[in-house]
Amino acid sequence: MTNELFGHEKDAYTDASGMRRGLLKSARGGVILFDTEGRSDSCQTS
Repeated sequence: MTNELFGHEKDAYTDASGMRRGLLKSARGGVILFDTEGRSDSCQTS
């Protein structure tokens, strides 16, 4: 989940073959909704 939110740089860990922008960076001032009642495998941005 950390990679989904914050992204990573190339070679940051074994499977990181390239840079990935996280959802927080991709939101660009939008709103990110978190499911606080239960576990959610995905995050929503708007």
